Amino acid sequence: MLGYNLKIITNMQKLKQLTKALLVVTTPVLLLAPVLAQTTYTYSSSDSAGGGVISLIILLCSCIYFLIALGSTVYLIVDALKRDFGNDSSMKIISILLLIFLSFPIGTLIYYFLVMNKYPKK
Repeated sequence: MLGYNLKIITNMQKLKQLTKALLVVTTPVLLLAPVLAQTTYTYSSSDSAGGGVISLIILLCSCIYFLIALGSTVYLIVDALKRDFGNDSSMKIISILLLIFLSFPIGTLIYYFLVMNKYPKK
């Protein structure tokens, strides 16, 4: 049983590292997306397919960012349900509502600094 728990912990650590790496890669691309989307094209037979490739890369990075956001929000909601808030029974409801309505990345950062560091897991 202990070996199984250690395996889960190491898998979660690898998942956190992967999430951080993907955020570092996708966030700058998403910040540049509005700038790259403002170009206008006049289409002719001599145009290259570079604009389509850039659009595809931006779309793929947006999808990856969305999946990371969804996964981290669901993970933190489950974490909030498992946390021991002691006498602060309303804090569990507040933290879940915070994660649902502010979502990623604002709600995630607030939850991390206000809840994960202060209240222990069950």
